[in-house]
Amino acid sequence: MWNKYTLEKNKVYYWQIGVTEFWVKKLDKKWLVAYRNSEESSPDVCKAKVVEEPDDVDFQTCIGDRGNTLNVVPALPKLPVVLRPFNSYKVLPKTTAHIYVHIPVSIHLYAGSVKDENLLAEIPGQELSQTWFGAPDNGELAVAVKNNFYSDADNVHFKVNDVMCPVRITNDAENALDFQRMLLHVEYVAIYSSQNKLYTSDIRVKFKGESAVSDIHYSSQAPSFLEGARQVAAARNPEKFNVLKRSFYFIKSLTEY
Repeated sequence: MWNKYTLEKNKVYYWQIGVTEFWVKKLDKKWLVAYRNSEESSPDVCKAKVVEEPDDVDFQTCIGDRGNTLNVVPALPKLPVVLRPFNSYKVLPKTTAHIYVHIPVSIHLYAGSVKDENLLAEIPGQELSQTWFGAPDNGELAVAVKNNFYSDADNVHFKVNDVMCPVRITNDAENALDFQRMLLHVEYVAIYSSQNKLYTSDIRVKFKGESAVSDIHYSSQAPSFLEGARQVAAARNPEKFNVLKRSFYFIKSLTEY
C-alpha cells in the first residue's frame, strides 16, 4: 500500500484502506483523483488494481505532468495530538512506564517525488475533533484521540489506517503522575512500516512535576523492537528532537483549566 507506483496512462487504479476508497487516473499532463468512504471497512490494505472508471464519484483534476509515478504516503495529523485514556492513568514517582497508543492517519498522494509542490490530494482518515490543550491564555490548538493505553506492543489492537505510537513516560517528580490527557507533537516523528503495520519513531517523556515543563525526546529512528522496518513517511518537522513542553493535563477544579 505505502509504496511508489508506476501508472499506465488512461487506466484507473483503485485502492481501499479501512473505509476509505480512492481512484487515480493519469492522462497527458494531468491527473484525476477521487475518493469516498465505503459502507464496508476492509480489514486489510487493498493493493492497487486496475478497474473500470466509476460513474458514481466525482474526480478532481490536477494539471501537471510529473511523469507517471504516484507515491502513496501515510500522514499524521498536522496539529498536535491530545491522547485521552479511557480510564485515568497513573505513574508512581521514580517509575518509568512504556505505553503504546494508536493514532489515525490520512493518505497523501504525490505525483512523482514526495514534495509539497507535488501533492495531488490529502485524503482524510478518521475525522478528529479539535480541542484546546492548556490554559486559555497560553495553550495550543490540537486534535483529540481517545483510546486505550497498552503496556505490551503485541497486544495493541489497531486498524489498518492507524499508526502505533510507542511512548516511554518517566516520572521524575516526588509525587505520582495522575493525568487525564497527554499532548504529543507528532510533527516531530516519522512513520515506519513493518509486516503491513505502521509505527512511529519512539517518544520519551520525562515528567518533572505539575508546575514544571516536561522534557520530551522525539527519536529519529524506528522503534527498537521492530526488525526490518522501512520508513514510509518523514517527519513533518525533523529539526527538533528535544523539546520542553507542558505535556500533561490535570483537572484541578471546575474554575481552572
